[in-house]
Amino acid sequence: MKKPGLQELSLQVDTEATPNTLLQRDSSGRAKVAPPAVENDIATKGTVDAHANLLEIHRKITFGTANPTGGSNGDIYFQYE
Repeated sequence: MKKPGLQELSLQVDTEATPNTLLQRDSSGRAKVAPPAVENDIATKGTVDAHANLLEIHRKITFGTANPTGGSNGDIYFQYE
């Protein structure tokens, strides 16, 4: 029996990137979303991977045995810059 003043609520859920549906995870805990269009959209794995592949990581590694700061002459040290 429907109570007066209450409205029926119809919800659609989907594991695909379907517009106007609630997000539901599949049996593996995954859900699909559309690629982001603006800054605060959910990022897809493809978007993150593409961005990560554009990053260039440059590290200068120096090493030696000559008296490094905080060490003793003859110690082997590695320094990452």
